[in-house]
Amino acid sequence: MPTRQRRLSTREEAEHRRICNKLQNLGIQVNAGATAEPKQRFNLEPIHPAWARVHDLPDGSVAVTLPARLTIFSSVMITEALVWPEWDEGSLELDGACGHRDLNHFLKDFPSSSPKILNDLLVGRTPPLQRCRYEGLLIAIGWSRVPAAYSDEKPVNFEVGLRYEQDLDFSCNFVARVDRSLKCKYEKTRPSAELIRERLSRRVPLFQREQVAPTHRVPGGVRPEADKISDSLKEHRGTIQ
Repeated sequence: MPTRQRRLSTREEAEHRRICNKLQNLGIQVNAGATAEPKQRFNLEPIHPAWARVHDLPDGSVAVTLPARLTIFSSVMITEALVWPEWDEGSLELDGACGHRDLNHFLKDFPSSSPKILNDLLVGRTPPLQRCRYEGLLIAIGWSRVPAAYSDEKPVNFEVGLRYEQDLDFSCNFVARVDRSLKCKYEKTRPSAELIRERLSRRVPLFQREQVAPTHRVPGGVRPEADKISDSLKEHRGTIQ
């Protein structure tokens, strides 16, 4: 009895293609399996490649800004969107990028003054996408630290994987350059190690600090001024009576 074969994920499909290409380059014939290609319903492609950036952020996270063009040929529902860097197996997420604290800095990675953020068209969307064409930024965020060996302006490869109706997969390759401007700006404003040591050396231990003198209290808990006020009230009451 025939069994239904599980469809590979976007990452598995990309790995399968890489292995097949490597074997073919070695002269080994590989039957990758012929599948009927469905009619293309949308396309995602890189634009303005010189503006694509990999931001190495001060907190150890990474933000990738990819100028892209999204073209929808017929109604389609995107169900999943992920971005994979070349240095790590972990993916970067498109969720939450619009609320990032450095969003205004990221928007400068596009020639237009107010680029459209394409994330909202690919994640967290309920109605299907209809025929349209958008140009804007894909912004992916994650905790996959940029390798220290990567120099500034080094071109880095990224794979954008999309999954849409009936578990069909689409992938597109992007190239972005390493940008550490935000990290350098933070390090310039952060106190140096020498300054921190100097400040710590000047601190006075808690047990050596002068204690604040306790407030003087009159025995019985009544101040002299209160006694004078009380006596004047008694005299006033006596005149009334």
